[in-house]
Amino acid sequence: MQIAVCRLPFIDECRLLSEIAKVEHTLTDEEKRRNSLGMDKLYIHVSHPLASKILAFYERNKDNLKLSKAKVKRKIDPKLR
Repeated sequence: MQIAVCRLPFIDECRLLSEIAKVEHTLTDEEKRRNSLGMDKLYIHVSHPLASKILAFYERNKDNLKLSKAKVKRKIDPKLR
């Protein structure tokens, strides 16, 4: 068995942003949405060792205004397997 290590050069950030600016206007609304910052989502199976801690955290904080402002498209029952 052979193992290879790919070494990539560092990206010149200024050059990258300059090139992106040239084509950014061609993005669809969906592509722009995907490129924007959004809320992190975590999906975890109830059998995962951290599931009980995550659920407990949610229960303690579900009335927190920051959490209540989050837009939820569809709630997932954490007890489903």
